Amino acid sequence: MKNTTKSRIGYTLSEVLVTIGIIGVIAALTLPILTNKHQNAVALAGIKLAYAKINDGFLMMRSSENLDDLSNLSVFQTMTPETFLDERVQTNLDNQMRKYFNIVKSYKAGEACPECPVYVKMNGELADGGQYDYAWRGFLNDGMIYYMHLNGPQNASNKTKIKSIVAYFFVDINGVKPPNKWGKDMFQYALAQNGLLYSAWGKDLSEAMPQSQTYWGEDSSGCGAPANKDVSRSTGYGCTARIIENSWKIDYN
Repeated sequence: MKNTTKSRIGYTLSEVLVTIGIIGVIAALTLPILTNKHQNAVALAGIKLAYAKINDGFLMMRSSENLDDLSNLSVFQTMTPETFLDERVQTNLDNQMRKYFNIVKSYKAGEACPECPVYVKMNGELADGGQYDYAWRGFLNDGMIYYMHLNGPQNASNKTKIKSIVAYFFVDINGVKPPNKWGKDMFQYALAQNGLLYSAWGKDLSEAMPQSQTYWGEDSSGCGAPANKDVSRSTGYGCTARIIENSWKIDYN
């Protein structure tokens, strides 16, 4: 008896469309997660690189003058919040930063910087432009932008290893490229007299300067609450501290 049953080869159009639809749904669900992981990995690499570069640059400065206390460096001897905008002080700072960092272009504090981005906080509000306009700004050969400025009080508590803050750094790890947002590509550090970098809003700095520095872990406005990944209502100013204190991990969205 001849078998009249024919084997079906291939798929119908409807089956192909259903399969494509399922793949599309899976891709739509997983792509944002993968994209976010990639962005976090890139940001983390940039934060670590900036941290290392600033440390190395000032280590070379200290070695060149054979000094332990960074505040005794010649570049900082005449630099105070009151004199920071003086032309002579800015010129000296500019020369030193160009010497020890790979600066390809710079703008002195108070000088117009048409290339400098406009920054926003995590919550979408515009960040205070004054803190960038009145900072020394340096564009590095790898695309990063350094903003260096001073604000008081400079002297810290004698009870901690931080005796004074020499300068503050804002670092845009990908320069003029977006998102130009605090906690995403804009991060901040404080340079202490011992040559070490500390994160603003971090525990060390808040203990050294309790009157002027807030600890992110106790104030959710800096980078959300420690156990909460949602930081959309924060400024993002405390996210550098959150990342470093979380063993160099980005645990927020």
